[in-house]
Amino acid sequence: MRVPLARLQGLCRRAVWRGLDAFRRPGDGHQPTAPRPVAGDRPFRVVFLVCESRKWTQQQVFDLLADTQGLAVSFALIPSDLAVRMNAADRARHQASQGAAFAALGPVSCDLLGAGDQLRDLRSLEADLLMLQQPWGMQDIPRRLAGRIACAHISYELGVIDDPRQQAALPDFHPWLWRMFVPGPLHAGMIRRTPGAIDPARVIASGSPRLDAWRAMLRGASRARAAARHRTVVWAPHHSLGARSLRLGTFDWSAPAMLSLARAQPDMRFVLRPHPNLWYALERFRPGTAEPFRQAWQALPNTRLCEEGDPLPALMAADALITDSASFLAEFLLSDRPILRLSRPDSTPLSEFGAQLQPGFYDCPDAATLQQHFAAVILAGLDPLHAPRRALAAALWPPGAPEAALRIRDEILAAIGR
Repeated sequence: MRVPLARLQGLCRRAVWRGLDAFRRPGDGHQPTAPRPVAGDRPFRVVFLVCESRKWTQQQVFDLLADTQGLAVSFALIPSDLAVRMNAADRARHQASQGAAFAALGPVSCDLLGAGDQLRDLRSLEADLLMLQQPWGMQDIPRRLAGRIACAHISYELGVIDDPRQQAALPDFHPWLWRMFVPGPLHAGMIRRTPGAIDPARVIASGSPRLDAWRAMLRGASRARAAARHRTVVWAPHHSLGARSLRLGTFDWSAPAMLSLARAQPDMRFVLRPHPNLWYALERFRPGTAEPFRQAWQALPNTRLCEEGDPLPALMAADALITDSASFLAEFLLSDRPILRLSRPDSTPLSEFGAQLQPGFYDCPDAATLQQHFAAVILAGLDPLHAPRRALAAALWPPGAPEAALRIRDEILAAIGR
């Protein structure tokens, strides 16, 4: 089935399910499929269903499972929520780029986007356990696979924003998961309090593979920063500009402000790391603004646009982070370097977890405040939040905590009796 028709079919399917769910009797629960041991010498197949390499945060888990005897681990590709909105030619190019990116990280066993813009049937997936990268573009797959393939999800975001339905209660996704692995007990508690969320008994507070990945990078990044000739700032703008979104995006005022800062500080390096959906959001909600800004940014001698690959190397080389995104606030906190958070008054508030991090970053609700904090904290080195930030980082990432990848692997092996 061609992608536009498959997308329409998915919308209709979920609408029908909403109607059926409204008549479900009290006490009727979801019955997610659990992993089943395999017979004979056949390996247990773990397939990571992925769509966006720029948001990939689970390589530690992938590599550990791939090194585990008796498991066969691979990637399967599906068009992302952004790709399904593209025309067929752009979608094919995007899918090819994602295929190349993931093939560099491990074997790819299936691509659900076939020739002629045809979306293959889910029956082409050959897996015993499907690890879903994200709900977006996959939000009804666990329900569609119920009874055939077990599904699990490692929360790729850190729950910094108060958005519990999207994080744990999408009706055709979360309740149908065999397991959901979350960063910690605070996140598990949020799920227990969220109506319609996944059964808390199937939620594992495993820790975050994303935060664990910083262990190997922090020392090397510190050496690289010490050797660097120029100070570097990373600016990471979010895409949620629409009225019905999280409304985190501050591009309207922060884009000209960042251009002004970059022009005023020619001896500093400014790296733009946009959310993968930013340019699409700008074309949709601010038509005609994306390309002129991109040209103005790239015309400066001290700026760089960093869109592809893992953002961690760019973040770890940075002396400070300026962002209106969410998970970066927690991730960069571990670096012990300043964070300037761009905010807007109508945005979705921070979650309980996010509020615990708030004492660690400088709030910038407008361009004037951004310029003031930039001058004091980044240029003059006056950083009164350094001590609170260090204490928060220690609490977020306690020494000696077991690695998330090990806990996730052990949960899978226990389920299949290995």
